[in-house]
Amino acid sequence: MKRPLKPLRRCAAFLLSSVLSCVHAESVLTEHNDNARTGANLSETRLTTANVNTRQFGKLFERYVDGSIYGQPLVVSGVRTDSGQVRNVVYVATMHDSVFAFDADDSAATAPLWVQHLDQPRSAFYNDISTEIGIVSTPVISKAHDAIYLVTYGVSSGAPRH
Repeated sequence: MKRPLKPLRRCAAFLLSSVLSCVHAESVLTEHNDNARTGANLSETRLTTANVNTRQFGKLFERYVDGSIYGQPLVVSGVRTDSGQVRNVVYVATMHDSVFAFDADDSAATAPLWVQHLDQPRSAFYNDISTEIGIVSTPVISKAHDAIYLVTYGVSSGAPRH
């Protein structure tokens, strides 16, 4: 029996260890950290079983977005913002066909650094997707091209398009 997907509901939670400095965050540019989708960060040296526990590791803050989140949020370290600051940035794509960029370092910075609405949301036609369908998969970020790549869903002249 196929199990339905369980998306995050209109909020992106930011999890980091309180023993770590966000300034040295590792970029996560694709689903599960690498093109092999292993989920492994083989260069991790600071997270251990001693400091990843309920006392020192957990949700730091959350941000609200305009739709459900099915894809993995991505992190880019060392992004120069329009104000000239260098920040770690979390990118979140939604089923409302929007992409948000949030400051990952400042819990008081509740407004997105930017948001891009790519299309009008479409009604969902699937048992495991509720309400609307837009950006379902995890985007991919290319630092070399200063670009984020993603697939949206839309309908043109009655025919679906991606």
